[in-house]
Amino acid sequence: MDEDRNILILARHYLEMDNYSKALDTLENLPEMLLNDSEHWVIRGHALYGLKHYKKAAEAAITGLSYYPEDPQLLYLHCLCQDRMHNLEEAERAILALLSGDPGSPQYICRYAYMAAEAGQLDKADALIDEALRIVPDYSWAMEMRVMLSHMRCDNKGVVRWGRKLLDCDPENQYGHRMLGKQYLNKGKVTTAASHYRTAARIDPNDIFATKYARESSVKAHWLMWPIRPFYRITGIIGIIVFYIRNAARTL
Repeated sequence: MDEDRNILILARHYLEMDNYSKALDTLENLPEMLLNDSEHWVIRGHALYGLKHYKKAAEAAITGLSYYPEDPQLLYLHCLCQDRMHNLEEAERAILALLSGDPGSPQYICRYAYMAAEAGQLDKADALIDEALRIVPDYSWAMEMRVMLSHMRCDNKGVVRWGRKLLDCDPENQYGHRMLGKQYLNKGKVTTAASHYRTAARIDPNDIFATKYARESSVKAHWLMWPIRPFYRITGIIGIIVFYIRNAARTL
């Protein structure tokens, strides 16, 4: 029995290493007696989710929930999948079920806030983030959400303020560095922007956006480019104006 459970342990290891295909391959060796184990469905579902097979991941979550209807890991996976498939009502039911069992979980509260923000309910998302930060004042995800909500409201000062607070408590937060890089680049502060973008690219080498702008801002920060630095701020301001116009057009 212990040897059989080692298969689940190994599959979980591959999942945590983001080797989703290997995790699924490992589960193929699982004996029949463990096929309905909750851990099996959690690992299978998250591996499929990581491979962007959201419908199959949802099926794994639903199958697992048929055996373990109150399992928090399966409910959370179900919420993620339904949200990805834009089935927001079902996703909300899943997150509310989680919150009924653990109302003080900042993770669940932030997930609910993220879903509210996606649906355009920014005030509701704000209130949820207030609650998460009341429970854990330096919770990284809650601060990330503050940055995101400021960006959605075109509140550039808010992005910088919360971005700095985020990096104060989590210096290696990739999202914080990327968003601050964007703000400083728009302000024409290319040296600071390059530093943030380089850090974001180092933390996540697969982030094509961060890698691209780390290279571009580093070129602009070179001393040979100093004579034309005043023009960077002008182009940044133009970009901000276009952003505002596009957001205004969406509300018409």
